Amino acid sequence: MINRLCAVGAIGLTLLLTACGGGGGSGGSSTASTSSSTTTATTPALTNFTTLTVDGGLNNTSYNSAYVSVTICAPGSTTNCQTIDHVLVDTGSTGLRLLASSITPSLLAALPTETDASSNPIGECYGGGSNNFGSVRQADFKIGGESVANMPFQAIGDTAAFATLPSACTESDEIAETTSSLGANGIIGVGMMATDCDAACTTPGGSGAATTGASGAAIYYVCPSSGCAVVARAASTTAPFQQLPNPVAAMSVDNNGTIISLPAAPAAGEVTMTGTI
Repeated sequence: MINRLCAVGAIGLTLLLTACGGGGGSGGSSTASTSSSTTTATTPALTNFTTLTVDGGLNNTSYNSAYVSVTICAPGSTTNCQTIDHVLVDTGSTGLRLLASSITPSLLAALPTETDASSNPIGECYGGGSNNFGSVRQADFKIGGESVANMPFQAIGDTAAFATLPSACTESDEIAETTSSLGANGIIGVGMMATDCDAACTTPGGSGAATTGASGAAIYYVCPSSGCAVVARAASTTAPFQQLPNPVAAMSVDNNGTIISLPAAPAAGEVTMTGTI
């Protein structure tokens, strides 16, 4: 299975700064003022964070796993949207991956599938020890106060052209594509890479990641009715996208890193904990 919360750290340093009022004086005696005034400070609203929860996951069997809620919308729509909770935060992978079964059918049908130049649908196998397979779809993505338009994500366990796993994506320890096995509705990878495969998936005729051991574990496929075949995909963190981007790197601002902040836990541990990312 894709690495879980591998590190509580940063892939850069996006700091939330709060201004503090203060004063100073020289040493020696001072005279108290006989007048007073009231100053109202205006603190700008912070949009580049959201709530993060550590708990047992949807199957209540996970340990030290952190989750967030994300919102996806049909591209350009403000009404055909869904907020999906318990999306696993993973600092060891890159890209947004949601179980197709966690998306309402009407929204899933409205999310366009990425295609090649001949309008054949694009899918992806992603793993590292175990694999998941599904379509690459586009959605307007929102988390906290940040958003990315037309961002590609993987819909794990999608049907139709993606119902049959390609032979290169089949492993004996493949995860079952359900919420009960994953313990989450999806995975949001905010790791060290800007896209999930980078240069390893840009070579004509195939993805290098799985066959050469290159960084990343993605293989992109084009899936016409005759079956899926490996295809190259360009790496970019700005639209138009081909590979799945790191959702943080794809943001127009506040895009240089991630910080996870959690309170201290007692030695005996906690059943649940809430922090921010």
